[in-house]
Amino acid sequence: MLSEKEILRRIIGELADNPLFKIIVLRNNWLCPYCGRIGARDLAMTEEIEQKIAWHFLNECERWDQFETEAYTHEQLNRRAKLIVFKNRFARWITEDARFRFADSERRWICPYCARLTSVKFDPGSLDIGEGAPEDDPFVNRVCRHVLECSSFARSKEPEPRPEAELAKRRTELDRARRIRRVLQRFEREAEWRFSDAEKRWVCPFCAMATGVVLDARAIAGEEPPRGKRRRDRRRTDGPRERPRADGSIPPTSDADLDFGGMTAASDDGSREGHAALAALSRPSRGATARRGGGAGASGGRRKGESATRRRGEARKTGDLPTATDAPSSANAEPRFLTPAAERLFLGIAKHLEGCKAYAILEGRPRPANVLRQKVAVLNRESKLGRVRRKLARHPIWQGRDADGEWFCPYCVTSTGLDWPQRVDSDEVTDIADAELPLSPGDERVDRFVVSVLEHLSSCGGYNRTGSKLTGRAQLEARIGEANARIERRRRVRRWIGSEATFGVTDEFGSWLCPFCRRLQKQIHMGTTRESAVFDKVVEQVRGHFEDGCAGWRGGRDRPPEVSVEELQAIVAASADRPKQPAKRLEQPPRPVATEEDWLKIQRELAEIRQEVEAQHARERSLEEARSKQLRLLPRIPEIEGYEFGCVYRPCEQVGGDFYDFLQVDERKWGIAIGDIAGHGIEAALLMGLVKKLLQVHARERESAFETLLLTNADLYPDLDEKTFVTGFYGLIDTERNVLRFARAGHNALILFNEGRTPKLQELDSKGMALGMDPGPIFQQTIEECEIELLPGDLLIQYTDGVNEAMNAAREEFGLERLLATVERYGMHEAEYVLYKIERALEEFQGECDQEDDITMIAAKVH
Repeated sequence: MLSEKEILRRIIGELADNPLFKIIVLRNNWLCPYCGRIGARDLAMTEEIEQKIAWHFLNECERWDQFETEAYTHEQLNRRAKLIVFKNRFARWITEDARFRFADSERRWICPYCARLTSVKFDPGSLDIGEGAPEDDPFVNRVCRHVLECSSFARSKEPEPRPEAELAKRRTELDRARRIRRVLQRFEREAEWRFSDAEKRWVCPFCAMATGVVLDARAIAGEEPPRGKRRRDRRRTDGPRERPRADGSIPPTSDADLDFGGMTAASDDGSREGHAALAALSRPSRGATARRGGGAGASGGRRKGESATRRRGEARKTGDLPTATDAPSSANAEPRFLTPAAERLFLGIAKHLEGCKAYAILEGRPRPANVLRQKVAVLNRESKLGRVRRKLARHPIWQGRDADGEWFCPYCVTSTGLDWPQRVDSDEVTDIADAELPLSPGDERVDRFVVSVLEHLSSCGGYNRTGSKLTGRAQLEARIGEANARIERRRRVRRWIGSEATFGVTDEFGSWLCPFCRRLQKQIHMGTTRESAVFDKVVEQVRGHFEDGCAGWRGGRDRPPEVSVEELQAIVAASADRPKQPAKRLEQPPRPVATEEDWLKIQRELAEIRQEVEAQHARERSLEEARSKQLRLLPRIPEIEGYEFGCVYRPCEQVGGDFYDFLQVDERKWGIAIGDIAGHGIEAALLMGLVKKLLQVHARERESAFETLLLTNADLYPDLDEKTFVTGFYGLIDTERNVLRFARAGHNALILFNEGRTPKLQELDSKGMALGMDPGPIFQQTIEECEIELLPGDLLIQYTDGVNEAMNAAREEFGLERLLATVERYGMHEAEYVLYKIERALEEFQGECDQEDDITMIAAKVH
């Protein structure tokens, strides 16, 4: 092994005699003949170069072995020197020229010559080139490899980067194309991405809301460009397109495969004077480099470079979506052409997803298709209601109504029996137009009216007929005019019957004598008061008589007849004294003789059957009305910043005994209540309403869950029998302190899930007996109030025993373990999605079995 002195002596000799030791790059950097890298940097004239070279051999050089290793040839060293100059030049341009620092949103570098997206990762914030060895910087190496294979760079004699504005525009186009490509792939692959409402608005598969993006079928399908246009697009591409890697990356290239077009980067001559540094070459400018690259040596290099390009393929436009101005780049399968309309459509979807919170929460996993289908049904109904409301508010032909305020359908041109919504005090308003409410949302009467209009249209023959059109204004006005004439006649008749004595003359059987034609109308009986419900029927009978057969009325009179009551009574008396004609007997066929007992039995049976049918119909109507009212009274889910809620309510009969409620105690506190009445059906539903009302009263401005349940139990106990009780849970969320205080009255334990907690799944249990079992002392001693701090990611679930006690065909209960397993599996998702998964698990477990108990669940998620 050579000593340090021997190494220095050998280096001095080689510097004097060996031309391989005399190659200087970049003015004052010595090139090692063994490893082909810079071994001594920044040499000065007064510096002992052999000391730096010896240090390089002993500490850095990987090929030097006591001068026994064969050095590179002069040609190889020249090539490596040119490569180092080339890399240093690009390192300087990268730090000084902004055109070399363009990258897309995924940090993929954009070549300033061909303006294509490369696989070179670039982070402008962490780039620090200029110190140390720029030629060894990984980013510089990857950039140089791409540039040396770039057809746009090699084709030009004086390669000049594109303008900065053009590159900025290209970056925008590439980012847009990347976003469009991602959306397009999922849109074509996943059915959940293709839901839209009745107005063709795209429904986001994450937030399940209708967006402003309109799904155009023709834009989605796309149209292939003309054949000649596609050929012109291909001619606009830079160089041949060859097969890239499967992942779209650029094939690596070794330094030995690269050619530098004959650029002068190193010098073979140089002199050693007193161990002074060898003379360095002048650093060529960018233009000079290009001109030298255009010589004979460059020509040969370009031919070799083009061969490498054909062998490995042009740098792929990774992530670039084919558009109307870019030809497809895949050699395996040509992507379909996207029209500008399709680009705008998918870009709109991408922009929505950037601001969609549900997209981030669900981590890109869409909701199930059946959930989206239900959401779309709700959106479609809301959309239809909105369209109907706008038409009723804006279009005069939709506002047709008669003098009584009954709405006329503009399709079937008939009175629908739907009253235009009126103010509560409309009886005191003389003008009907002043009594009508504006059709703005929020008023319950207006909302009911709009729903009724939509229900009429769904069954309207004129609306549902193919090619249906609105009726003409003249026809609608004529129909409304006829209706108003009938209304006016009815009002006139009503006024006459109530105020004119001549309209109250009847015979001994109550049959009415018409004062116009002066004939008895046996089917009309006047023995009613104005307050009676039969009075309106009498008015209609009289009006019908006038219009259909009254000879004295003659098409309508606005004044009562000029006749006295005495004259009319004389007509009645004369009719009573007239002898009656015997009725003509008709021969009837003989019929079986039945005893009086048989007839009475038949009548009793018919009466019982009739009563049972009427009672059954009454019960069914009552239960349906009760169910509808109960569902309408369900509380709305509150919108609280930082919190998200979900609810499930499924009674096993028409009405249920479970309940839940959200109570705003003050500006920063919200109460959450859930309960289960012992039993179900009408009795449980009635009791449920009482318990909810008591909780609402006692929760006002009260910050203790314990006190709320204690006072509720005291008021509830006297109204329950010994067999009836209520299990309940009441929690109080402090949104300012992010704290939950809760108490249980014999109800199930609260479930808490958070992947950041240890353990991540917990049951928060507390003591407490059911409501209504004790008047107060024992209840007060047993109930316990707990408090927990709420953390981001916490999922809280409370439920009734209809969940864990649900049974399958084998009479096996769903159980707490299955419930907890479902929560643990899906607990990281949003609250509503977790409840949906629990419902699905229950349905799969029960199979064809009927639901035997009410099911209610509440979930709260902390963000």
